[in-house]
Amino acid sequence: MDPRHRDRVAFVRVCSGRFTKDMTLSNSRVGKPLRASRAYRFFGRDRETINDAYAGDILGLVNPGQFSIGDTLHTGAPVRFSDVPRFPAEHFGRARLNDTRYKQFDEGLRQLEEEGLMQLFYIEGQRREPIVGVVGALQLDVITSRLRTEYGVDAQLDTASYAAARWVADSDTRIPPLGGGAAVALDRRERRVILFASEWEVQYFERQHPSIKLLAESPT
Repeated sequence: MDPRHRDRVAFVRVCSGRFTKDMTLSNSRVGKPLRASRAYRFFGRDRETINDAYAGDILGLVNPGQFSIGDTLHTGAPVRFSDVPRFPAEHFGRARLNDTRYKQFDEGLRQLEEEGLMQLFYIEGQRREPIVGVVGALQLDVITSRLRTEYGVDAQLDTASYAAARWVADSDTRIPPLGGGAAVALDRRERRVILFASEWEVQYFERQHPSIKLLAESPT
């Protein structure tokens, strides 16, 4: 909302009941209470503070990294709606920093991923150059542009030789040695992911290791 401060807002639809300013909400994904002290209604670039909202209203809550797409906020008894599905990444790029602003680089990538713009994967020994996964190739250009204009970071995204990402469903599963262009990585929540060079490699791996369950979408 403000380029000088990069403040972020999460848009929330009130599904039932009444929202009041300063009420305490719980985020079912993390199980932590939070106080909704800054709630806004938007019209174009203008915003106004609101004190009340009702079922059907859409409001904005200042988001210092507390919310993710698909979160359920509630009061009283725990409740959680079904997660919003994420499309599997089809294009991958290796993010490289061209200057020394590592803190801004990492923060920019983290916040852009929280928006749902991309997915981040970290290969062991290459954490300084994470792999970015997106649905459309043009999103790679959007990422470099936003890193430059919003975070003051000079970075580039070089095409990476991956075509599919699959999460390992069981965290205790031993992953056998991988051939071809595949690699084991971790996502932002330290969950193991196998990056494959082609859909054929995915199918071959599944045929050779039927006991290992792979997920095309990130687990909740």
